Amino acid sequence: MEQQPSNLKRTSTTKSGILIVIGIVLLVALGAYILMTPGILDSLLTIAIVVGIVIIASVMIIYAAIAIMAIPMYMHKGEQYQDGISYGMDSVKTVENSSSEDRKNE
Repeated sequence: MEQQPSNLKRTSTTKSGILIVIGIVLLVALGAYILMTPGILDSLLTIAIVVGIVIIASVMIIYAAIAIMAIPMYMHKGEQYQDGISYGMDSVKTVENSSSEDRKNE
């Protein structure tokens, strides 16, 4: 048996478990109330749709603002490249003792 340190203390999690069960019961009761009251479901659905549209519109506006602000930064930074170097595949050499080399020999 594994020895426990002498200063190890345990606290009860009974309160947390009871609160979780109460929360689940309240959620079920709330769902039943919403389904039994005719106008509430329509109102909540309308509110959810409006909030979703507002969130999507906000994300699109922020994305557009970031894209517009990136243009002057890109123009100021410019491009960097090395001069006098060939980027062709002809100068690429295989690496010795590589796994791809082993597959070719099999």
